[in-house]
Amino acid sequence: MPFLTALLVSIAFVPTIVGGNHNPRWWVMAILLPWQLLFIHDIRASWGHVLGAVFLAWICLSLAWTINPQGGLGDAAHWLLLGAAFCLGSATENLRPLVRGAAIGIGINAAFAVLQWLLQNPTVLGNGYGWSGLFVNHNLLAEASVAVLIACIAWEEWYLLAGPVIALGLSFSRASLIALVVPLCFKVSRMAGFAVMALFVGVLAYVAVFHTDLSAHVRLFNASNILNDLVWNGHGAAGFRQNWVVNDYAHNDFLQAGCEFGIGALALVALCVHALLLGQHRSDSRCAYVLASILICACFGFSLQMPFTGFLGAVMAGHLCRRGNNLCTARATGAMVPDQRLAESAVHG
Repeated sequence: MPFLTALLVSIAFVPTIVGGNHNPRWWVMAILLPWQLLFIHDIRASWGHVLGAVFLAWICLSLAWTINPQGGLGDAAHWLLLGAAFCLGSATENLRPLVRGAAIGIGINAAFAVLQWLLQNPTVLGNGYGWSGLFVNHNLLAEASVAVLIACIAWEEWYLLAGPVIALGLSFSRASLIALVVPLCFKVSRMAGFAVMALFVGVLAYVAVFHTDLSAHVRLFNASNILNDLVWNGHGAAGFRQNWVVNDYAHNDFLQAGCEFGIGALALVALCVHALLLGQHRSDSRCAYVLASILICACFGFSLQMPFTGFLGAVMAGHLCRRGNNLCTARATGAMVPDQRLAESAVHG
């Protein structure tokens, strides 16, 4: 079932409706994720689950004061689906089938992107922007492709590399380049990773100040106005698009979360950091590289709010948190029982 979920979330597309590249993917998640969670016998609650629950609770609470109630309900539902994906990741021992499904889905997108390129017509599948496959926006395909490419390398699914490589080559974006190079450098050496990350940050800071192209991208979400208008409790779910109608997204998920959820966004940041730190202290750190690539793209776009990259990031974060700092176990009956390992550690001091 994880294979099918990843495959369908990567290719679900209805060109004749508004949001045809997003909404069908959310519909797939709404159908398949609850069904899979019904068959999970137990979920080990960790500090990652606590942080996620706090963030989701704040989102739901923000519906009481949001300035965009209708959009807020939709956004809250999307975040709750990502919470379900987190739980799925924490309860799944083997993510290889999911990685294969995602890679095949991106390969299908690559085939459509090649068709768009051959015809020199990005609107073959609707109002497309660049060679974007079924994602409509080439930046979205690039962010999805780089995450799946890193996953294929991490799980050594070499025969599935062609699809993500072709899709990334046709849909290239600057954020995807950073999201590809930095995690791979960390895989080779932590020092090399920090050095390359510092280099990219320096270059981006220079370009942002002195180059009009990236400065225009910064002005798109007018960061200074957003920062000056922050309030402690946020403007509520979907409050960003109501206040700053120039765009639905701030092109920085963490900045937008701060705008909409105020101090509640700290739980999201803490969860991301917690999951990455767990990845550093485990022999199986493959999920950390994939999650890092998605979080890097989230600093320049809206990867956490898109169905495919959001789903993939949530599953990876949940998998990283699946065994760390267990609090208790939720049985299928709904009863909460202490984690046996915690009990044993307490006995032996």
